[in-house]
Amino acid sequence: MRYAVYEGKTKQEAVDKMFMAARMENRVKETMLIRTYPEERRRLLGLKKETVWIATACINESRLLDRERKPSKRSDIQLPLFKDEAVEAPRREASAMSFAGNGAHKNIPIGPQSSALLSSAFLDKNKKLEEEVETLKSSLTQIQNFIKSEFDEIKEGLMKTSRNTALENKKKIMQDLEISQKNIEWTDEFLREREFHPAIIKDIIEYLKTQKNGVLIDKAQILIAVRDFLKGNIHVEDILMENYNFGNNILFIGPTGVGKTVTIIKMAAHVAIIRQKNLRFISIDRYKVGADSQLKTYADLMKSSFHPINKQEEFFELLSQDDTHYTFIDTAGRSPRDTIVIKELADWLKKAEKKFDVHLVVSATTKPKDLDMIIESYSSLEFAHIIATKLDETAHFGSILSVLYKTKKPISFITNGQGVPEDFEIANVDKLIADSLK
Repeated sequence: MRYAVYEGKTKQEAVDKMFMAARMENRVKETMLIRTYPEERRRLLGLKKETVWIATACINESRLLDRERKPSKRSDIQLPLFKDEAVEAPRREASAMSFAGNGAHKNIPIGPQSSALLSSAFLDKNKKLEEEVETLKSSLTQIQNFIKSEFDEIKEGLMKTSRNTALENKKKIMQDLEISQKNIEWTDEFLREREFHPAIIKDIIEYLKTQKNGVLIDKAQILIAVRDFLKGNIHVEDILMENYNFGNNILFIGPTGVGKTVTIIKMAAHVAIIRQKNLRFISIDRYKVGADSQLKTYADLMKSSFHPINKQEEFFELLSQDDTHYTFIDTAGRSPRDTIVIKELADWLKKAEKKFDVHLVVSATTKPKDLDMIIESYSSLEFAHIIATKLDETAHFGSILSVLYKTKKPISFITNGQGVPEDFEIANVDKLIADSLK
């Protein structure tokens, strides 16, 4: 036994399809209708719902095989030569199939009137089939038109959405670029107001231009990027008061008015006196009126020796007397333009053949345009550290950070007041950067 299923828009259409298939395959007797039932279906991606009728048939294949094995009694029949006979043969065959399909006895004789009725039935059936085919074609055309309409609508919607998204993205990008440009200009002005040197501002701006737009459209993110840039380009060195080990001959250099003498006294108090180390002071400042008296007064308070010198030989002789833990040396506070004095001091240090821990003292109030001259003038003395003074006299430390950036030298100490020895501490670069970007 074999089962076959046929579908149609109506119950009759499904049954007709079953019998049509049976006739075409010459198995009308062997085919039996079992059941018909409706079934709901969704088509076109679930957009359309329709009901189809299902006809289930049972085919007796064993009878079909037996019939095919038997020799056909009509196999030797030839088509008649005359018109009436040629028409009559298929009519008789169709009549037999029709009656067989309806359960009639196959030996019932068929007369001319019955034959005409059968022919009319066949014509009606063919016409009905043609109408159903046309209906199917019409339905198919409607479905195709519906699909095309839906597809075109979806396509147009997608294209419109894509265009709108592209326009929105382009608009957002243009807005972000405009904001980024304004924020870069704001950063330039922000750093200038905080006394940063133009050279470091230029480098920072170039660095910012390499950042993502997400950074540049947010001022808080920009300041974080500036902070990271400064931290990555400023050299830091560990300094300990309790074990200061960068040399015993500590020499201060720098322009006049930056507070070198008082800073020497503060450092001596922290590094030597508090730790109960013996020390001495040397002054080779032959130009600043009253410098010796100020340094001598503090030397007496610290019960330390004080040595003002006028000649190079005196300087060498004192250095050869290495009987103290630390020697603090104050130098002439002349203008950086007085390069002859600076070169003379550099010559003294070179001929002394001693190791000097040289600190360049710079005031936090120094103007950015003066930094280049100071750095260039004192570079011949090969200073190893920077000391920043007068942090209490300004709200901006950009000039100090600019010196550190340009010289690549670490900052050792800062002073933030006139108190001796309390207004003196080890420099904290992170805090300087944070305070500079407030």
